[in-house]
Amino acid sequence: MVLRLIKLCLIGLFACLVAAPEGAAAQVQIANPANPETVSAEAKAAQHIRDLMAGSLGPYVDVAGLFSFSLTSSQAPAAHAVARLVTDNAFYAQAKDEPSRLNGLSADQAELALAQAAFLRLPAAQREKLLQAHQQSVASYRDKQKTNEEAAQELAGLQRELKGLRDFLEGKPAPSAVLRLGLLGNRSERIDSAQLATLTGEAPAPGPKPKADAPIETRIAWLRQQVAAAKAEVLQLQPSTLARLEAASGVSSGTADEIASADALLDVAKSQLSDAAKAALNAASEQERLIANEQARLLRTKSIQAAFRARLARAKAEPDSILESALSWRRRIQELAAIGDGRDEQADAIYGELVSELSRIRKELRKALDTGEEAQSRTLVPQPLDPALPEELAATRKLREQKAELSRAAAALQSTYADELWAKRRALHDAMVLLNGERLALLSSLSPFRRAQVTGFGADGVAQVRREISEIVLELRFSLQSWRQTLQHIAQPFKQPTPAFVLALLRLFAIALVFSWWRRHGDPILRRAQAEAQARRPRTLASGLQVGLLEYWRRVRRPLDWLILTILVWWLLPEGLEIPGLSFVWIVLLWSLTTVLVVNLVDQLARGRGKDDPRARLRWNSLRLIAGSLLAVGLLLNLTSASVGKGAMYNWVFTVALLLVPAILVTLANWWRARIVALARSEARDSSLLGWVSHDPGGLGGLLGRIAAGALLLLRGLRSIIARRMRDLALVRELFEQRARVQAARQVAEDKASGRFHRPSPQVLECLDPHRLPMELRSGKDRPGGTGLPELMPGTITLVVGERGLGKSSFLRDLSEKHENSGKVVRLSVGPEGLAGLLDDLHEALGTQRPPGDSNELARHLAMQETPCVITVDDLQRLVIPAIGGLAAIDTLIAMARASGDTCRWAFTIGEDAWNFLQRARVDRVLFDAVIRLPHWPAADLRALIERRSAQVGLEPDFSAMIDDGVFELGEELTVEERKKRGYFDRLAEYVNGNPAIALDYWRQSLFVDGVDQKVVVRTFDAPAVDRLAALPLPTLFVLRAIMRMDMAGVASIQSSTDLSTSVVTDALRSLQLLGVIVNHAGLYQITLHWWMEVTRLLLRQNLTVRGIK
Repeated sequence: MVLRLIKLCLIGLFACLVAAPEGAAAQVQIANPANPETVSAEAKAAQHIRDLMAGSLGPYVDVAGLFSFSLTSSQAPAAHAVARLVTDNAFYAQAKDEPSRLNGLSADQAELALAQAAFLRLPAAQREKLLQAHQQSVASYRDKQKTNEEAAQELAGLQRELKGLRDFLEGKPAPSAVLRLGLLGNRSERIDSAQLATLTGEAPAPGPKPKADAPIETRIAWLRQQVAAAKAEVLQLQPSTLARLEAASGVSSGTADEIASADALLDVAKSQLSDAAKAALNAASEQERLIANEQARLLRTKSIQAAFRARLARAKAEPDSILESALSWRRRIQELAAIGDGRDEQADAIYGELVSELSRIRKELRKALDTGEEAQSRTLVPQPLDPALPEELAATRKLREQKAELSRAAAALQSTYADELWAKRRALHDAMVLLNGERLALLSSLSPFRRAQVTGFGADGVAQVRREISEIVLELRFSLQSWRQTLQHIAQPFKQPTPAFVLALLRLFAIALVFSWWRRHGDPILRRAQAEAQARRPRTLASGLQVGLLEYWRRVRRPLDWLILTILVWWLLPEGLEIPGLSFVWIVLLWSLTTVLVVNLVDQLARGRGKDDPRARLRWNSLRLIAGSLLAVGLLLNLTSASVGKGAMYNWVFTVALLLVPAILVTLANWWRARIVALARSEARDSSLLGWVSHDPGGLGGLLGRIAAGALLLLRGLRSIIARRMRDLALVRELFEQRARVQAARQVAEDKASGRFHRPSPQVLECLDPHRLPMELRSGKDRPGGTGLPELMPGTITLVVGERGLGKSSFLRDLSEKHENSGKVVRLSVGPEGLAGLLDDLHEALGTQRPPGDSNELARHLAMQETPCVITVDDLQRLVIPAIGGLAAIDTLIAMARASGDTCRWAFTIGEDAWNFLQRARVDRVLFDAVIRLPHWPAADLRALIERRSAQVGLEPDFSAMIDDGVFELGEELTVEERKKRGYFDRLAEYVNGNPAIALDYWRQSLFVDGVDQKVVVRTFDAPAVDRLAALPLPTLFVLRAIMRMDMAGVASIQSSTDLSTSVVTDALRSLQLLGVIVNHAGLYQITLHWWMEVTRLLLRQNLTVRGIK
């Protein structure tokens, strides 16, 4: 209320200043717009005096000014002339007839002097009468002017009050003073009946609006009625509605008072500007006029700033009003959800209104984004002062201070304007997002027909898509134009970091360092881990999964690394660094990297086993087509959902994606047509569909048939891939092997009963003997398993470790042949006689005449030799007795090798199980300078060995009796015969665990001659009776373990290593011989190759050995 009174006082002051007289130097006029500007001030003054004498002088003329004189040199002649005219009658008569007699005065000045003298020559009573009459006219005029001014002020006040009430009811910014209802009158202490009627709700309804030229009293009365009606309407509002309007209008937040204060400052600025203009006009000198003009110019800028400040104050409440309106829409839609019957009809009606409101909000946001942040910057900033201003004057210094203050005020106003503009933009953006979310929520409540119109491809759907595109564009523009605010938002946590923010940055920095290190060293680490997992025995479900995981991880490491990095950054990014639009970046990154990862992974899974894949490019192009389509559709759906929700555009994208599926299927069917037809021909016997497609029919039917056949073949391929991966698991492999044993036993029984098949000739079987050494020497990485022959250094002892049948003897033979040019080569093998026989053989090979069995003499003899020599000893495990003192022979032999000097190179081979025992027994000593472990052969090397041996005897066996059980390949050209052959060798490699000798033994047992056509065919061999072996007593297994560790063992050695009685050992040996598990070689027992794998598996299951196998 105090602000309102101040404002009214300032308005009255301004009106008085405007009504103040202005005119000539000697006159001050109240207001006389009819005076012509071409008439001089002296002529005007003379006419006013004549009007005074005639009794018709206007009340707006100041009489005192008509008879005032300046005593300056310029005005003194006029004063002397008037004095002479009043006292000298003759001179007055002459000058009246001839004004030119008044020397030194212009014609207008002479006219003024004669008029003044004429009035002063009147009698005193007449002069007093004329002056009193004029004073009464002036008083009456001023009373009337005051009344009119008060009425005008009341009229303006009522207009402002009515406008403020209407703005309040519409939720627009309004001053808080308009909501006051005073019962006491302004000019009296009595109760105002009109205000009381407003309070009690008995105020009369306002009549029609009067015309613009109606009496001011009539217009004031009508405005009072309008104000009373508006306040009565406010009194009838609900409390929630009243609170909402208070927030929207700024009454509750104080914005209304700011508006009033800004308006008051604007009025003061206008008043000061008017004073400065009059001061410039009435300046006595040019210097004063210059200072007054500059002052007026600065005050004009101040007035513009005040007007701009008032405008900002009014606009400050707009964001709250915008959000309040959006929340009211939200409330209406939530209330609609509680309605039962007829909800869809109301929802249809509200939906149209909501779309219109949302369009208005988008339009306002677009307008706000188009508005620059430098509005009126030129007019707000004061212009430079006139350089002609004297620097030494205090007035000049004051002007410069005022200009500096105005410059600071302009900068503050510009900053406030930018802040308020962004507040409005942000409010419009938030309102747009809120209303669009409510629109999407309202879709489920629409009638089916209306919902189909909005989300379909009709006119309404097209219009809605355009609106959603417009919203996306506005969202993008808002994010781009808010880069300053975004930078400030990002810089804020760096300026005032919290411990949590610093910790988050350290985590991100650590992740970046780890990622950089991993990019450089990841591949070797994965290769090493894969090799270690692959070499781990026994192979379990976990180890099998680990090997496969590491293999495919290494193949798809690049996209997987970037995807993991993106997920970690997204997860650990501090809240202070989250900026608008960042969610869209995460969507694009995650979808793109995931698509690239999946495409690479599927491509690796679908690769054939051959080195050259003829359809690699076609497969890659197909995956790119599918992945590209999925990526485009997924990105569009997610970006659309994140920006404008699941509305019309989302429905359009989803529908188009469904329409793309047939097009992609047709394209893939055409690309893979030749491959589908070829695979259908090979699989035609199993399906009528594949049989029909194998003829490559044309037309639409052929196209649909190829699509169906391609889907069927793809499912078979996936089944085959899954089956192969499952066989890598120990438990699954055991189940398959048990099933294979049952089928093999049944097949063998049928073959024996038929008498149709018999074994090949002994010459053929001899060539396929597992113990026959290879016919060619291979020393490089092309050896099976990729283990090249090492270079034996003088004076060193090298040990070759491997299980029985892995090719230790062949490796030792090749190693000795490699060093034939390096000196004398001695090849030895541990026989039944043990160490003594070995030393005798060494004496014989060296040609020495020393006592047999003297290792020291042999060592001295070798040390004295100048010629280098290479000595190889095979089957060192036969010197190992797993008992107390059982390693004496090994210790003697190694000591002799160490003492034989630097000219000798020693190389030994030992079984894996014996080596494990020797390592544990001699853990505190370094027995050998180098240890080489022979790897298990891969399936490709086993197949190459068998096919090479078979070709040497001219065998081309028939695999037609084999089962085709999951060797289907989409990426390779495989005939039925090749698939059966590959299936056989895969099963063989799995069963023998990559052991070439055992693989050759089983291959020999799989070959039969068909008595009908004498063809060599591959049949199922008679598998060992594992159940009978497992049924034997536990001591029998102890005996088996001792034989496996020593390779060949006698009764005494077995008894000492097992601590069993002689009778128990002999009974066990007899039982094992009857089953065919072991054979007797001159009193030494050895496990047969046919039983080796089953014995190993049985001991593993009983935890009687640590030697690994699949």
